[in-house]
Amino acid sequence: MVLRFILFWGFLVTPHIVLAAEAFDEAEPEDPYSVVVTAKRQAEPLVKSTRMVDVIDRAKIEEVNAASMADALDRSLGVFVQRTNRGAGSPIIRGLVGPQNLIVIDGVRFNTSTFRTGPNQYLQLFDPHAVQRLEVLKGPSSVLYGTGAMGGVLQVFPKRYSLKQGPGGDASLRLRSADLGTGVTTNFWTGHEKSQLSLGLSYDHPRELRAGRGFIEPMSSHQKTFWRASATHQWSAFQLEGSYFGAFIDDAGRTDKLGLGDVRLYDNVDHFTYLRFRYFGSGAIDEFRVTVNHHRLDEHIARYNCARELDEEGNSIVADAERCASLDSSLLTRKRLYDDRVDSLGASLLLSLHPWSERMRILIGSDFHQDFVSSKKRDAKADNGFEFITQARGNFSDESRFREVSAFLHGDMEIYRYERFSLATNAGARFSHFYAFAPDVPDLGDVTYQHAAPVFSLGLQALYGDWLNVYAGWAQGFRSPNLQETTVLGDTGSKFEVPNADLGPEGSDSFEVGVKLRSSSFSLDLAGFYGQLKDVIDEAPATYEGATEIDGSPVVRRKNGAKGLVQGVEGKASFQHGDVRLFTGATWMEGEIENRDGDVHVMRRIPPLFGFGGIRYGWGKLGFFQLSARWALDQTELHPSDRKDHRICQTEPYSGVINPDCSGTPGWFSLNLEAGVDIRSDLSLLLSAQNLLDQQYRIHGSGFFAPGFDVRLTVQSTY
Repeated sequence: MVLRFILFWGFLVTPHIVLAAEAFDEAEPEDPYSVVVTAKRQAEPLVKSTRMVDVIDRAKIEEVNAASMADALDRSLGVFVQRTNRGAGSPIIRGLVGPQNLIVIDGVRFNTSTFRTGPNQYLQLFDPHAVQRLEVLKGPSSVLYGTGAMGGVLQVFPKRYSLKQGPGGDASLRLRSADLGTGVTTNFWTGHEKSQLSLGLSYDHPRELRAGRGFIEPMSSHQKTFWRASATHQWSAFQLEGSYFGAFIDDAGRTDKLGLGDVRLYDNVDHFTYLRFRYFGSGAIDEFRVTVNHHRLDEHIARYNCARELDEEGNSIVADAERCASLDSSLLTRKRLYDDRVDSLGASLLLSLHPWSERMRILIGSDFHQDFVSSKKRDAKADNGFEFITQARGNFSDESRFREVSAFLHGDMEIYRYERFSLATNAGARFSHFYAFAPDVPDLGDVTYQHAAPVFSLGLQALYGDWLNVYAGWAQGFRSPNLQETTVLGDTGSKFEVPNADLGPEGSDSFEVGVKLRSSSFSLDLAGFYGQLKDVIDEAPATYEGATEIDGSPVVRRKNGAKGLVQGVEGKASFQHGDVRLFTGATWMEGEIENRDGDVHVMRRIPPLFGFGGIRYGWGKLGFFQLSARWALDQTELHPSDRKDHRICQTEPYSGVINPDCSGTPGWFSLNLEAGVDIRSDLSLLLSAQNLLDQQYRIHGSGFFAPGFDVRLTVQSTY
């Protein structure tokens, strides 16, 4: 596998390096989207960043006619997007997934203490049509961002409008063929020199999905509504801004266990609000920032069980999968309703200084987050006429709380300069304290735990002008156990979990080396990484009321003590000649976990070698034409839990039977065509044809097949 990766990159990149070798001293200024914020929580040119950061700008989101945040990330280097259902999409970064990656909205933490471990749907609660730019920072970043920033940080920057733009608006209509989906978005803004107001609304209705070769995915229809408002006022050196984002995802079906007669519908209502005060200083003070925020996340899960019967091999499977997917009342045996709510309050302070001209920058900050949780569960069975009975406890204990208080210091300094060459270093540290409380946890009573966690980072880079950056760094990551891991009781997907109040934080030490090259016609980003995982929160076999399996799911308890490593190489390159641009990118990684008993296994859901590439022709501001491909090799390296996962190892789609000789997920190749044209200055068309070959494939670890041949059309207008 490693040899294939080296040969792939050697063949693809070497010709570009030769063609561009004489052009380095003629490097043109970077475009606006090559200025990134996430790597150091302050703006810097992408080429000078000491971390691997991938940027997905507004144009890229529009060009692929992205219907979700998962779609927008599909061609991001090093990000493998797993999808359990069509209302979900969970990025795997550096081998880690779920709450081990941090989602940030314009500098404000989005993760809560109830995020489910493993793949989840929470990234989908942001509207891709309200995004100006996505930045994906790969590797641990807990010094700057705190708990959860272990695999990486995904930061969403919402759309912004010029203070001098005056009143105006835009609207778009979207059509898709694979799911007969329709979507509309409208935005309105007004402002003058000192103030600005914008409002927006989006609605999208994906219907039943036609996958490759005509396969129809059951229960794949759902609805999404997003709304937003933001306002800014600026006077002198001060700025006050506030933003609100709302989301409602309705009836997102999950069917990976349909063969066992277990289906679910997810509803999420999300309210995310923040208010920020900024002072832009002079002299040694760059900026002082105070932010307060509130995040309310409501999650409603309706879970249905259908009658089962024994097949010829003695497997207990659903009596009629089609009727079960339609929720035929004559086949239902049980209904359960879960309602979870978390209210998260937060505040942060940030001070940016440059005490030694531009050769030293210091960032000082503090973060506070407090979560309040409520949870309910109702259960109904066919033998009592489906009368719902409220249970003593939901997924969580009512009035559970989780708190983080932390402070950090980070600095960059240029230590040597000679003409166009410079040598710089950076270092940082954060100290965090966590406190959690959950009353009346089954078998445990009141649960209280607290932890303190210091983390550090150190880096070195050599720069030559604006075209060459060679860097190396070490960074630590950590994550406090959340309430889902310590107190939840019940089926969380592919397993039945029981609580454990003795969990401690998990951490990582990651080393990264990389090189970035830029010229007027060529760019290359290449990095290698090696991460050691410690005190990993892993799952261990357990029992519940004497049983090792509940409704076909193994009983497990989360425990610390595992350790592991993840390593890999990722890179991308592009070459521009006139109006034609060639681009490519690929990621290879491997990871393993050693459990408490000394057994070594491949990490769960570790991605195979995957990548993208294409050719693009653009004619100025009038439009573009692009032929591109996404691909992944087969993944045969499986964790023992992967071999029991119906998203990976069913004998047939929705059979409900695990293949004991499961060989993993086959490789796949998707060929795509994208084009756009500006009909007038205020009217544009974007047309794409995804999966031109109508391939039937499933992304590793996902719960449904990817869309088949899919024509997407977007009409955009400004007024």
